Amino acid sequence: MILLIFLLNNTFQFGAVFLAISPGSAQVGMGLGGVAYPNDIPGVYYNPANINLANSGIYVQNPLMLSPWNELFTKFAEPFYTKKPISYSPDWLPGLYPGMKYTYGGIKFPSYKNLSFGINYTFITTGETEASLDGNLYKWYTYDYAIGTTIGISFFDKMLNMGITLKYVYSFLVPEEVMEELGRIYGETNAKGSGYAFSFDAGILLKDPTGFSSFGVSYSNISGSMSYGEDHFAEDPLPRVIRFGYSLSPYAFIDYLLKENFDFPYDLTKFLEVRYSEDILTDRIGIEHDFWHSKGWEYTFFNSIYFRKGEFSDQRGGRVGKTEGFGLRLGNMKLDYADDSDIYDFYTENSRVSLSMDLIEGDNKYFAFPLSYMFPGAGHLYLGEAKKGLLYGGAAAILSLLYPMGDSRKEGINSALFYSLSAISIADLLISL
Repeated sequence: MILLIFLLNNTFQFGAVFLAISPGSAQVGMGLGGVAYPNDIPGVYYNPANINLANSGIYVQNPLMLSPWNELFTKFAEPFYTKKPISYSPDWLPGLYPGMKYTYGGIKFPSYKNLSFGINYTFITTGETEASLDGNLYKWYTYDYAIGTTIGISFFDKMLNMGITLKYVYSFLVPEEVMEELGRIYGETNAKGSGYAFSFDAGILLKDPTGFSSFGVSYSNISGSMSYGEDHFAEDPLPRVIRFGYSLSPYAFIDYLLKENFDFPYDLTKFLEVRYSEDILTDRIGIEHDFWHSKGWEYTFFNSIYFRKGEFSDQRGGRVGKTEGFGLRLGNMKLDYADDSDIYDFYTENSRVSLSMDLIEGDNKYFAFPLSYMFPGAGHLYLGEAKKGLLYGGAAAILSLLYPMGDSRKEGINSALFYSLSAISIADLLISL
């Protein structure tokens, strides 16, 4: 945890440092920006207004993935896109410290009129910590998590979108028995080994009716401070940041002109889509504000294959470099990969692998079976069965996101429950069809 704070806190002076980590494989592949695009479930991290444009469904980053789908994804992605080894559940910055894990996930529920609703979860563990105190050896895992609820409202056929995310943040650094031992050795203090905070994000997204452009602004962690003790001991504000961004799609604009002026019968963007996005971020902590700049391209072929390139710049933090990403859509399921290891000034691997499942009205009932084997509930979501799909998929997402932290027995139980959910969802499909 100390290494993580040093890495990101050399420019920002805030608590709950993990809230500054950018989630979303698509966003990371495009330079770690997403205030105006991509409009998917992790997009609410960058701008809560994105909840109005995201498809209903489930998103998990660094997920559990059943065999043989995990091998198929890595074997397809490695030779086709990158020569680096790809894990479907990669460590976070293993070159900085071994054993760190970062996961992100969320659910977008079906919209009601012009209202949208979703939940998201972020978790990080910085690995195992050891301490020797007065001849006693203590071992534990530090971790942090945040749970958010996002509510959005849209107007004028989703040309004007607004959103707000309410979140609870918890940080665990030191167990109680270690704090008690420290108190006996060094004297009692107001310090505690854990802390929590409440906060909220807000954002606006404007989108023109042609689909050519979108503009967004958001303010993250508007209030709240993380304190590790009584009487505001060791209190630091959460990472308050303002983002501005825009996104442009020239092919969508050409498509609109052809249809409006020449009654063109085809949708060009179904064959090829090119999109450019750019974000600017400033923090609101301290006197001298930091400045992040993100920009990136996304190339989409047949609404199924995605290539992404991006650039990221944080001059004060010393993180400057390129990012890249790749995506593959199978029905209502989408696998995405991104790598931002180039932005760090030390050697490391750092990738995001994500799986998203959209709620659609699929017409091939047999295709639902392999999808449900890939991730529980995916087949039901493909067939448009929102309740069952979100029930099975949500339970699987929880198992996928809850990291067992070094206990092989718990890892085995976690995987067994995941396989069982998949079997139950497939059996449910067999009965209903």
